[in-house]
Amino acid sequence: LAGSIPTEFGLLTDVTEMTLASNNFEGSIPTELGRMTELLSGTSTADCNAAFLTSNRLSSTLPSQLGNLKNLTQGLSLHYNSIDSSIPTELGNLVQLTSCLSLHSLSLSSSIPSEFGRLTSMEANLYLLSNSLSSALPSELGNMGMKAALEISHNKFNSTIPTELGQLSKMTYSFQMQSNSLSSAIPTQLARMSKMTDYFRLDSNKLCADVPTQVEALRTVYGVTNWLVSTGNDLGTACCETLPGTHTCVPTSLPTLLPTLACPDGTAWDAASWSCISCSAGKYSNTSSGGKYNSSIMAGMVPTCTLCPAGRYNVASGQGSC
Repeated sequence: LAGSIPTEFGLLTDVTEMTLASNNFEGSIPTELGRMTELLSGTSTADCNAAFLTSNRLSSTLPSQLGNLKNLTQGLSLHYNSIDSSIPTELGNLVQLTSCLSLHSLSLSSSIPSEFGRLTSMEANLYLLSNSLSSALPSELGNMGMKAALEISHNKFNSTIPTELGQLSKMTYSFQMQSNSLSSAIPTQLARMSKMTDYFRLDSNKLCADVPTQVEALRTVYGVTNWLVSTGNDLGTACCETLPGTHTCVPTSLPTLLPTLACPDGTAWDAASWSCISCSAGKYSNTSSGGKYNSSIMAGMVPTCTLCPAGRYNVASGQGSC
């Protein structure tokens, strides 16, 4: 089939299943499709690649009216077209959707709407890879009920990885965020995905610091295959070194230095003035050997003035003996 999609499709308000995948339709997606409010599925199979409008020649924008398909449970697949808009926030209204929200390999820009956090019934096949999506990953993605295939790789996301993604503890395979510009440290919370079996990918980003041992355990303890994290990141290097604009290195406390200058006999070290001062009358100091500071006598101690022993005294200050 070729040509444009007839706007009259919007009159099919009782249709519950429709797929126009793998044809040669071109032009824009009619906003009238949003009137098909009884639509339950965009596919007759579980295959996202045979669903709804995928693999055509459609262009222009994603109509916000698709968010009116509130009874849709699966198969909103539009990948392999030439759509170059942002993702409508109204898609967050598809709260009955359980699988196959496939918007990959388009030319989508801007960010993932935080409204996707409303898709709490969504369990599998959220495909947003291979676009030009950017900005921060919304923490609300952690509210979804994902069990398999959350793929947002090959975009331009430039935020940290939200700790809330650790709430996706039912994930079993294909958690893929590689080839973005995600930065900072890997959240320890991702270790809650202990049911993962295959494809845990965070490679080719700007991640730094050490890999949390709990996240490393997904591979070493739980046996996740295709666990790709270290390649193309700065893991093992402090984030303040790789991202000095957003991270600050905490300086290591320097040890208190003992004075190394030679305080002459009759004087003591004064830390406040960082100098040697004379001992007062009735006191003395003798920390020298031949008139010079003797480290073996002091053994790292600070020179101090000492009271003259009983039966001895000196009336002048700055004396080396009594």
